Amino acid sequence: RQVKKLAQGAQNTLPALAEAMENLRKNLLLFFYQLGYLRKGKERLSISLNTLRSVLTQYNQLTKDIRDKTKERRSLLSEKKSLSAVHVFRHRELAAKIAALTEDLEELRSEKNLLLASLAYTEENAADKLPKDIATMEQSLKRLEEQEQKYSAELDSALTEYAELRERAQDFA
Repeated sequence: RQVKKLAQGAQNTLPALAEAMENLRKNLLLFFYQLGYLRKGKERLSISLNTLRSVLTQYNQLTKDIRDKTKERRSLLSEKKSLSAVHVFRHRELAAKIAALTEDLEELRSEKNLLLASLAYTEENAADKLPKDIATMEQSLKRLEEQEQKYSAELDSALTEYAELRERAQDFA
């Protein structure tokens, strides 16, 4: 009777154990796939985020340079206007400085426009949109990290459960 009972228990338990191990194996594959997908997404997002951050820094620097040179040009223009016609040499000197500043300003504006065009931003929306896009990317990166932690924890528990099922399967061998 006991042998029959043990044999019947083994028949019922062995298929159940095999089915549980097969389901767990499927879950393990899914978790590995999800983790790989999440890690690749995080890598791409990090690269894009670093690019946008450097663009924002460069954009802010160009804007500051343009603002500074514009102020300097205005002050030179006002000085030139207030200067009497008798000071010919000073007029020439100021005109040369103003021309150089004008050329620098055009180069800076061109560089800024090229920078914005490379990322499909316009002058009007760049100041608002760039920081918002960076914030959105940071939130997405944070969400991906949370999902990665979740799937890593699930993978660890599934691996532990698989090891336990494997030990139980050794009893039947």
